[in-house]
Parts: sequence; C-alpha cells; structure tokens
Amino acid sequence: MRVAYFDCNSGVSGDMFVASLLDAGLSFASLEKELKKLNIPDFSIDMKKVTRGSLTAIKFNIIDKTEPKERNINDVREIIESSELDDVVKSRAVEIFKTIAEAEATVHGDKIENIHFHEVGAIDSIVDILASVIGLDELGIEKCFSSRVHLGSGFTECQHGIIPLPSPATIEILKGVPVFSNNVKFEMTTPTGAAILKNYVEQFDYFPEMVIDKIGYGAGSRELSFPNVLRLIIGEMKQESYESDRVTIIKTNIDDMNPQMYNNLMDDIFNLGALDICFNQVMMKKNRPGVELTVMSPNDKTDKILDKLFRETTTFGVRLQEVKRKKLKRNIIEVKTEYGRVKVKLGYIGEEIIKISPEYEDCLRLSRELKISISKIIEKTKIVVSEKIKKGET
Repeated sequence: MRVAYFDCNSGVSGDMFVASLLDAGLSFASLEKELKKLNIPDFSIDMKKVTRGSLTAIKFNIIDKTEPKERNINDVREIIESSELDDVVKSRAVEIFKTIAEAEATVHGDKIENIHFHEVGAIDSIVDILASVIGLDELGIEKCFSSRVHLGSGFTECQHGIIPLPSPATIEILKGVPVFSNNVKFEMTTPTGAAILKNYVEQFDYFPEMVIDKIGYGAGSRELSFPNVLRLIIGEMKQESYESDRVTIIKTNIDDMNPQMYNNLMDDIFNLGALDICFNQVMMKKNRPGVELTVMSPNDKTDKILDKLFRETTTFGVRLQEVKRKKLKRNIIEVKTEYGRVKVKLGYIGEEIIKISPEYEDCLRLSRELKISISKIIEKTKIVVSEKIKKGET
C-alpha cells in the first residue's frame, strides 16, 4: 500500500501541500494539463526552487488575473462540477470546500448556504484544493498520515476585520486533531490546508511503518527562524489482513475503595469513550485484597478518563502505556430473524468472515419481549447470517 506522511511542524497551507507533492515526484506538466480542464480563464501556475532555512524546497504559485469575487459553496461547486476533471476528483474537492463552509457557518452562526468565501473563495484556493486532490491521485497515494499540526499565533486582518490566529475556521476544522503552537506570530496553518488534511488523513500524530521511497518539501511564503516547509514522506506500507491503531493502557491498583462504586465507575468511563475496562483481583501490600483496574483508551480520550479516575476513585497514581493494537476488520449489519431485527458484528481476515457476533443488547431485548431464551435468539441469528454469507448477501 502506498502511503503518505505529512510532517506539519511548520504548519500547512494549500500551496505548501501542492508544492510538497511536486517535490515528491508529481509531474508539473501533468498537473498543468489537468488544471486546464477548469473553465476558468486568466490563471496559470508555476513552480520554482527556493530555500527555507537550510533546506531546498518547491514554491508553488498561482498567477490569477481574474476579477476578485465573493463566492458561496454553490458557486464553488458550480465551478468545480462544470469542469472536465474526473468525477472522483470533483467530488473530493467539493467535500473539502464543504468542510471549510461548515466550519465558517459554525463560527459565524449562520447556514452553510449563506457563507460567502472571501480569501478561500478566490481562484487560488480552488486551484490549490483541486491540485492537491489531483496530485494525491497521480502519485497513487492510498492512505495518508500526519504529524500533529503547528497552528501559529497572533492576529491577522481579513474581510471580517482583525481576527486571532489560528483563525476560527482553522481550529473549528481541526477539532479532534493534535495541534500545537510555539508562539510564532504568523498563520502557520490555513483553513484550506487544514481542510485538505482533515479530508485525507486517517491518523494524526503517528508515523506509519513504511519503506521510504520519495521525500518532498513544500515551501511556505515566509522565511522564519526555522525551515518553513511542509515535509512529505511517501513509501510502501505492508498490506495487512488486520486493522491496527494505537491506544493507551491505563492501570491502577486500589485496595481502599467501596466495591459498590465500581459499577457506576465502569458506566461513566465507557461513556467517556473507553474501548474496554476490566477488574482483576490482586493481593497488595500487607496482604490486603485489592483490585487492578485496567482501561483501554483511545489516545484522544485518555485525559478525560484520567480526570474521572482521579476524581471518582481513591487512587493517587496510574500507569500509562501506549501500545499498538491489532484488530479484525469489522462491519455492522442488521438482519431480520423470526424473532425480530438484530444487529450483528462481522469480523474479517482479508475478505473472509471469521466471526459472527449478534449484538447482545438486541438479543436481550427480544428475549425479554418474547420470553425466549437469549441463547436461542443468538444461535438463530448466527444461522441467518451464515446463510446470507453463503449466498453472498453480506
């Protein structure tokens, strides 16, 4: 599998994204040919080698001689969809613009159709986004990863007046993404750059295992005290039969807490997003019986779960370990049985279904409603699913 990792320690913008693709092997001539399929006169593109700090990078530029014009999401969609570009490229580009429009609508408390793009609606942003989609497709990138994202800080002036940096739209787009700022008084990440990342990157703050093939550097517009570049690393990642991610294991030993509290604690921690929780009996110092509490947490939920543990248990400390998790590919389907509808989780190795797991809560509900053994409902559901698998209906 061909994968890309974006090193965003100097932030990301649309032109930096495109430039990194060009430096990593995207054909400028091919890109130029594709962009000519846009029904927009009076614009052109160029690229040149520049230095940022001690690094050589590509600077991507758009020469736009069109009349400045405000556009809403429908205007932008019309420009993109009326082009002769591939339908997949057009669809992906519209989704990226929709991400920006939704963020702006949230920030300004308005409907998405009423949002007028100013800076982002300009031809250069449309071209940046389309060029990014075209470039990733041309380079055969199947999956994207990214570092945490540098935002920058300070203030800037736009059509809405003076706004803080990072811009409200940028941080709205990057909700749930690990970010940082080292107090550079400059916009390091733009809404366009943020939206491209959000639509392509499957995992942030994670460098995948790969055999490196290409490296590209996309230059930012300013010289800073460090190399102002977006670094792109492209390589081959072994195609696995299993899915994988990284999670945090939280452990603590408790010997002085009322056991009745654990049931409510388990519910609260699951509601915060924990993947799994277990309690093991252990013998602690002075031969006191205790409980080893173990929580498997998504990395972005760990802080909230820690807060709950420290507030709701008697522990004074926990042990943390980030681990790589392998898991079966899975899919949730709903089937109709003679007892009612039941959701079923299917587990895959490659394309082979090796696990059939009826949803316990559905089976329990039907069991109570119909006064039938839950084990019978589970077994009958498995039979229904097995028949569907044989017929190729899953």
